[in-house]
Amino acid sequence: MPKAYGFGGASLFISRKKLKFFAKRGKVTAANEIKEVDQVEVINMLLNIKSYIRKAQVAELFSYAVFPDDKSIEQAVQAYESNDAWQLYGYEDGELLVGMIGYEKSGDDLIVHHISVIPENRGLGYGRGMILEAMTKEKPKRVIAETDEEAVDFYRNIGFIVQSLGERYPGTERFRCVYEVDEAEEE
Repeated sequence: MPKAYGFGGASLFISRKKLKFFAKRGKVTAANEIKEVDQVEVINMLLNIKSYIRKAQVAELFSYAVFPDDKSIEQAVQAYESNDAWQLYGYEDGELLVGMIGYEKSGDDLIVHHISVIPENRGLGYGRGMILEAMTKEKPKRVIAETDEEAVDFYRNIGFIVQSLGERYPGTERFRCVYEVDEAEEE
């Protein structure tokens, strides 16, 4: 059974390859942040939640990823229901749905449409972990997301190149975030 490594308060267990991904970006710096765990095999922390997209926990997560009104949430839900290429995965901690990521694979690109983590669990590595798991599953050459000023530092802090798109909506600056996957990370 392969060894896994955990770090941070979330105790997300990751492979040595993913540990190197974080270390390269300065996200894992102190030896006491890393613990080796024997007899743990974690294939994927993400669960397909598209089949229960209309549950209250999923709607709550959508409210953190889109403008938090019923119309915007419904439009997001309908986009996933009507498009088979759009995938929706969540991370559960016990019975609690902690976060979700919605994306599509388009050629060599992984396009992140939505990502959110419940407020009390932010900063614990769930968002990074969900992006890494999506990258592991889909093996893209590039990961692309569009976001607002509130979330742009999340992407910047995990190695995405950020470019302003200007004010796409009145009073709201948008950003294009791109991560080029290098060959060492694809192995």
